[in-house]
Amino acid sequence: MTVEMKSTTEPTASSKQTQTRQNGSENSIKDMMMMLLCYLAFYSFLIGFSTLLLKGAIDSDVKHTMLWAFFIIGILFVSFVAGAIKIGTDAVGKAKIAEREAARIAKMRIELDP
Repeated sequence: MTVEMKSTTEPTASSKQTQTRQNGSENSIKDMMMMLLCYLAFYSFLIGFSTLLLKGAIDSDVKHTMLWAFFIIGILFVSFVAGAIKIGTDAVGKAKIAEREAARIAKMRIELDP
């Protein structure tokens, strides 16, 4: 007796119509633009906020204690972004592994002896 497992990830007629055009990576062009705009907004805020705080620190502080605090805050922001990128790439890698495993299991045939 042979049992064949069928993949549940086959595209249907309705899902083919809603697929987006790929740009060579796992993300659609819309996703890439959204990520680009988020990073652009984030760094614009970071630069603008740091500039305002730098002006305040220069105008008010002789020992530049605030400048060091802003420098450390900037390093924290950069480390958060690096962490977000690392988490995102790990998630994509895990999704690829899961997809390969699902495809391997879907092709596998199990033979049962009576």
